[in-house]
Amino acid sequence: MAPVAAATVYSKLFANRTETDPFKKPKTKIRKGKHFKKEMKKIRKIKKQKRVLNSRLKNEGVLLKNLKETFPGISNFEKGASEVKTVFDPNGQTIDQAKIDRIIKKLMSKKDVLLEKLTPTKNKSKSDTSSISPKVNTTSAKTKKKGTDKSKSVKAEETSKSEKQPSKGNKRSTVEMSASSKGDNQPSKGNKRSTVETSSSSKIIAKPKNNSNETPQSAKKIKLSEESSEEQGRKQFQWILGNTSVDSFFKNHWEKKVLHIARKEKTYYNNLITSVLIDEILRDNFIEYTKNIDITSYVDGQRETLNPEGRALPQVVWDYYQNGCSVRFLNPQTYIKPLQQLNASLQELFGSFVGANTYLTPANSQGFAPHYDDIEAFILQLEGRKAWKVYAPRTDPEQLPRYSSPNFTQEEIGRPILEVILEPGDLLYLPRGFIHQASTVPSHHSLHVTISVYQKTAWVDLLEKALPKALQVAASADVEFRRGLPIGYLKQAGLSPAGAGKPAERKTMEKTLRSLVTKLVEFVSLDEGVDEMGKQAMHDALPPVLSDDELQCTVFGNGMRISAGTGQVINRTDLGHDTKVRLVRANACRLVEELSEEYKLELHLYYTIDNSLEYRGKEPQFLIMPPGARPLIRALFESYPRYASVASLIRRVEDKEEGAQVTRDLWERGLLVTSAPLRPLPE
Repeated sequence: MAPVAAATVYSKLFANRTETDPFKKPKTKIRKGKHFKKEMKKIRKIKKQKRVLNSRLKNEGVLLKNLKETFPGISNFEKGASEVKTVFDPNGQTIDQAKIDRIIKKLMSKKDVLLEKLTPTKNKSKSDTSSISPKVNTTSAKTKKKGTDKSKSVKAEETSKSEKQPSKGNKRSTVEMSASSKGDNQPSKGNKRSTVETSSSSKIIAKPKNNSNETPQSAKKIKLSEESSEEQGRKQFQWILGNTSVDSFFKNHWEKKVLHIARKEKTYYNNLITSVLIDEILRDNFIEYTKNIDITSYVDGQRETLNPEGRALPQVVWDYYQNGCSVRFLNPQTYIKPLQQLNASLQELFGSFVGANTYLTPANSQGFAPHYDDIEAFILQLEGRKAWKVYAPRTDPEQLPRYSSPNFTQEEIGRPILEVILEPGDLLYLPRGFIHQASTVPSHHSLHVTISVYQKTAWVDLLEKALPKALQVAASADVEFRRGLPIGYLKQAGLSPAGAGKPAERKTMEKTLRSLVTKLVEFVSLDEGVDEMGKQAMHDALPPVLSDDELQCTVFGNGMRISAGTGQVINRTDLGHDTKVRLVRANACRLVEELSEEYKLELHLYYTIDNSLEYRGKEPQFLIMPPGARPLIRALFESYPRYASVASLIRRVEDKEEGAQVTRDLWERGLLVTSAPLRPLPE
């Protein structure tokens, strides 16, 4: 094969690549007109002479440069295959185009061998990956009541000649994928919500044998934890508890007993927040009274909130503080990254929202009246000293209450079961329902943070979710629930009749009611109740806090970006068949089956990645999944924290095209993390 023919081949393999430097003069002439195997032998010989390839070949630019040196005298290399219409051999005879095509086909089959000869072993990828194709445009429903995302049109790779048109008559917008490179996706207009539809005629391109789209260089630098986020949350909780084990705490103290840990390590919680940091937040952010901060006082048995209106400016806040008022910061995790990281990690363990309040109190002051809370409270002392008094629940209804109490007087609460002074590094755990009050000691201010968990996460809250659904199912399945009430039922019960009804008829009504309640138990679904709780947890939760390494393996740090100066989009990436992925967190999403506005069952995948740092600052975020995606999504949950290849996920569904689309959509929403950063695709 002539060198110029080889040049044509490589111009096709590396089309659209450019190099401003002229070709170097050849140091070794390649014999002309030799067979392909002899050309390969010559390439290997030249490769041995170029030691720089064994140590300094790190990017495509160097690879391209060395290919030019390998094939000296290639005048048409930069023009690309599209411009090479005819090729001449050294004797001036035109080589038949069909012959060139055969050579190209043969070389293409040996492409990886060539690259292997020209690329150092340390840069070879360990995994084989091909880009899943065709790429399908997806849109998500972020809320049930508010608008939809704008549809993005994406050109699919060419796998068939047919073009797909959007379906008509659908009230919700759909996005269908055109398998032809000549056709564009056209989403339908004027729809309230969006779903995803796929083209069944499109094919997934078969994966090549040795081609990975994960960057091996980056993979060596990136260190991702193999632990579950739930296990990481458990370790964070263990850090809070110190020498008390997590298992011992849940067995002996959780919802039962107060726990006080005198750590005698003043700097233990120092990385969370300081009073100086609060001052910086007030100066650098628009902090509002009542929404973000409270000014409180408790003097002569009277609790007062002294909030002005508008922005909390440092001059005013510190004037209140200097005059004996306590400053409560209501959502410090919104502004303080260490607190955000701690709370986001703890919520993986507890499966519920983890909040925080900070309390800054001047010396010899008290900001709040005695009261109990509806949360499990972990009080972490950060600065100064504070004297606490804790009282047991007074009655059974006050044990594990669902709501916080009003303010109590000193006469109402009795004698304390615990009196303790917290110093920096100390911990105090208060189960919900335990009355408490705290005041600073003379000559010492106090700063502490209260971590709150498990609000409205009791059996009664699960029943509130499960019973209405059970009643709907029972009414549909059993006619007894749909029978009319007896004539004159209003006179048989309630306050108004005051016993004017007939005792026999009242007794019959009571018997029927209890019978129906007994029947209702058969229709209660634990799965549906927990799904409803999970859906609420998705709405309440903080978004996951990703490490720098994790960001490089998600859509937030990987993928397309615009080049500085040139204005061109670079770093185009896509998931490959052998790309390994997992959920970004164990509890970052929840699959729920719900009725649509048209009363049709739909799969909704609720997720937390786009949540606000403020509690319920956004409407619930969710994607509408195609019905066939259920096995794929379940596989992601089952495999976590292990990584699963894209190919193994796609095999779980009948419609492979749909599986490719769903996987890509999860990646583009930030719900998946890859085991290594994706390698940019050839331009």
